[in-house]
Amino acid sequence: MPRKKNSTQGLESGRANQRRGRSGPSAGARQAIEHVMQPDQAALVEQLRSVNEQLALASLRLKESAEESTAVSQMLITLLVTLPVGVIVASKNGEVVLNNPAVEEIFGAPVTGTLYEPDRNYTLCHPDGSPLPGPEYPLRRSIESGEITKGKELLVRRLDGTNRRVLVYSNPVLDPEEKIIAGVAIFQEMMQGVGAERG
Repeated sequence: MPRKKNSTQGLESGRANQRRGRSGPSAGARQAIEHVMQPDQAALVEQLRSVNEQLALASLRLKESAEESTAVSQMLITLLVTLPVGVIVASKNGEVVLNNPAVEEIFGAPVTGTLYEPDRNYTLCHPDGSPLPGPEYPLRRSIESGEITKGKELLVRRLDGTNRRVLVYSNPVLDPEEKIIAGVAIFQEMMQGVGAERG
């Protein structure tokens, strides 16, 4: 007659089997899982090398662009300094952001402030000597409405009381979307004998 298994032995055997079931996959299975989960190291190194090359090229292009921008800025500054005509640049809000030495020669002082509240070192006048109203300033009209002025004759009355007769050219500066972002005005002093006036 076969012996019955002891109930205690059966329980211990079952618990042992459960412990073995909880021990996880075999070593071979773990290796297979790790192989699937880890990326290919050679491919990763190649990707990193490619990214580094792209970053280096981008950095080089930025440096070259900055150097080119600096060179262009220097050329523009040199051009403004040597131009025999006065140049005034104003931002969209009317602030005078740049003028060259020829402007100081014509106006008797640097042009500063804004087109709405200019420093009173000068007065723009009609050719007959009557003051030109602010809304009629060519540069102001360029930044407000995009109006272009070509060769408008005006009189610059300087703080010392002397006058300079000029031809004014004014244009708006547009961004790529053709929105006005600034304005530029050029003042060409008229030579004596063709309407120039001094004193």
